[in-house]
Amino acid sequence: MSMIEKIMRNEKKSKRFFGLNHQQIMLLLSKLQPLWIESEKRRLSRTNRKRSIGGGRQHRPDASLQSLLVCLVYYKLYLTQEFTAALFDIDQSTVSRIVSKFSTLIADAADPELGKLIRQTETLKKNRIKNFVELQEACPDFADVITDASESPCNRPQDNDVQRKFYSGKQKAHTIKTQITINTAKKIVLVSESHPGSVHDKKILDMDGTIDKLPEKARHMLDKGYVGVDREHPNSNILIPIKKKRGQKELPPIAKQINTFISKHRIKVEHVIGKIKNFRICSYTYRGPRDRFNQIFKNIAAIYNFTHTAA
Repeated sequence: MSMIEKIMRNEKKSKRFFGLNHQQIMLLLSKLQPLWIESEKRRLSRTNRKRSIGGGRQHRPDASLQSLLVCLVYYKLYLTQEFTAALFDIDQSTVSRIVSKFSTLIADAADPELGKLIRQTETLKKNRIKNFVELQEACPDFADVITDASESPCNRPQDNDVQRKFYSGKQKAHTIKTQITINTAKKIVLVSESHPGSVHDKKILDMDGTIDKLPEKARHMLDKGYVGVDREHPNSNILIPIKKKRGQKELPPIAKQINTFISKHRIKVEHVIGKIKNFRICSYTYRGPRDRFNQIFKNIAAIYNFTHTAA
């Protein structure tokens, strides 16, 4: 029995190495294989192909259990590709091809509904939902939502102008910032594009059009970094903690109660971000091309949703 097989049979070790237990891995593999076959058909039948089918390099990664485990280990532990290759007794170039190929398929396999919220909200708009109570009855999954941004460290860009954009004054490091929106069941319903660490949370909310993507009557909870959003969207049901005014010693009791209510619900998004950052590719210094990080983050978000709902 190989070391990888021993790890898979132990549920705790499997979660530590792959982020999923044995049952979840096999279920994800069954969903991934049809997508792989379809992807290969499109690749082989593309119009700009220079060789006939069957020509060229013969060794290619496939949608096998080992390939999925290679990708999951890379995401979960964020080892170097050379170390991952040694762990599975394959070449580093094979690890690179597997990670590259799977990056476009994992999100659709793990959670094909992630990012397709717009279609559902358009349906709700046609139904002319009048208030929060009607929204709860029509679509309880999107009645209460919480939004927050997550920062992941990245390598310092060599270009001085670029590195200034990625420097986060809050984290005192170069980071990539991605915003997520969850519902009260702790399911991720929306993932924004990734932005340099210097971009403010509120600007990401505006650039991504998050408010417009969500149902108008949804109760949307934000932290103090989004102050002003409620004034810019008076028709939306936005809850932001109340700040003390200049010179004010203490908030009134009703304001404290409101802030406590928001905090008790908002903590859920912090828990979800913590689960995402259990995959060390999102919490350790990201070494890859920055333009590929967003797809990786969406893959991890989809895997989180998958483990949140899968048996």
